[in-house]
Amino acid sequence: MRLVGQIETLKPFPEVPHALERLRAAGYTLAILSNGDRDMLEAAQPHVGIRFDHVISVQEAGAFKPHWRTYAKAAEIVGVDRTACALVANHAFDCIGAKA
Repeated sequence: MRLVGQIETLKPFPEVPHALERLRAAGYTLAILSNGDRDMLEAAQPHVGIRFDHVISVQEAGAFKPHWRTYAKAAEIVGVDRTACALVANHAFDCIGAKA
């Protein structure tokens, strides 16, 4: 259980904050879409070190990734058409789900 709790204190790779700030400067809206619950995401936020425009838990969608409804709900929350979104993921299942 202690290992699972460490996810709340993970920090991004050193190059990530700068890359995300460049995307923000270029006009992109930044969002996290996570299978984590709201409490976990809130606890993790201070360790991330990056301000996101939206932090979305799958609790809002009512389905875990990679269900297509999760990604559709995230696009709705962000307020953009799904075809206008880009996904950066570290799991192939995330890409498959988003494409669906």
